[in-house]
Amino acid sequence: MANEALRVPIELRDCRFVRSGGAIEFARFLLETELGSYRPDPEFGCRSPYFAPEFSEELKVEVRNHVLRQFQKYMGIVVNVMISENVTTPTATFVCRVTGTAAGNQRFDLSWEI
Repeated sequence: MANEALRVPIELRDCRFVRSGGAIEFARFLLETELGSYRPDPEFGCRSPYFAPEFSEELKVEVRNHVLRQFQKYMGIVVNVMISENVTTPTATFVCRVTGTAAGNQRFDLSWEI
């Protein structure tokens, strides 16, 4: 069922992405598409204004809630999302860690920098 949910087209910034796979593939999809907008922009020295111009507690909450919603909506599972606490500058990257159980009781623990 989780794999079926991943076949739902996701509308994103006027593009459509269709992905099929497990939790790792879905996390990679989030990182490469939607969450990629949270990354620092080397040309401007700040985060993309698509979501927020700089790191803040509000940004951490936004990222966390977004990941939770996407996993629940498209994979049908509830996950734990932790955002690193050790960010000191507005343009620094931070780590997003997602843990949970996918279809077939397969546990996963994924981390990536944003």
